[in-house]
Formats: sequence, C-alpha cells, structure tokens
Amino acid sequence: MRLCHQGFILYSSGRLVIKLENPQAFKDFGETVAAGDIGAARKLISMYEDKFDDTETVLPERPDEAVVEKWLHKVRSVNL
Repeated sequence: MRLCHQGFILYSSGRLVIKLENPQAFKDFGETVAAGDIGAARKLISMYEDKFDDTETVLPERPDEAVVEKWLHKVRSVNL
C-alpha cells in the first residue's frame, strides 16, 4: 500500500513523499494482508492500476542520467 501510494504521488506530482500522513492505515492494511486477506491486496493494486492509467505523469520520458551519475560519484568519493 505504501509503495503504491508513494509511487502514485511521485508519478502524478513529481514529489517523493516519505512521511505518511496516516501511517496507521498503512500498518493496518499490511496486517490485514499478512493475516491472509490477499483479496484486499488485489483490490488495492487494481485501484492503483486504474489511477495510474487515468493520470498523466509529470515525470520526464527518461531520467537525466548525467546528473545521477555525477551525484553517485560524489557520494562514493565522500564515503570511501
């Protein structure tokens, strides 16, 4: 549930939201699925598939690989 929620926000707004407004709802959902209610997971995934299909993304077609590569090299050099 958390990954679907965060992924959809990223897809639709370009923002990566880490802090959840209602973390208990996500915990409760996880416990429901862990208890064997696979139907709840299927229903949630189906709902998010529809939301993704009905929403135009703000994300670029391709990532800016040069920027990511530069950042990665910087992180590696700082943490050697």
